[in-house]
Amino acid sequence: MERQSQQHSDTDIIVMIVVGMMVLGSAGAIAAVAWQKVVTWCLEHNLLLPPTASPMLSIPGTTGAGLDLSRIFVVVAVVAVLVALTARGVRRTLRRDEELR
Repeated sequence: MERQSQQHSDTDIIVMIVVGMMVLGSAGAIAAVAWQKVVTWCLEHNLLLPPTASPMLSIPGTTGAGLDLSRIFVVVAVVAVLVALTARGVRRTLRRDEELR
């Protein structure tokens, strides 16, 4: 039995590039639709202020909706907790790797 070459032909590469571009385009369109649904949900549940409330921080892609000072503090706190948990996980992993050596 002859072993087949692992190299791709020019046609294979072009097909992969075209398929990749189609997938990225579709993913972008899906993300845009999902973003609008998320923004609508956040406005309905008062997580974002509507543009008429003159938010302190407008979020791009929300047609002017955004956050006031109290919501900004909540977002900063959530991000800080996520960073702390990530750092803790990384530190644990590094410590465990050092113990295994």
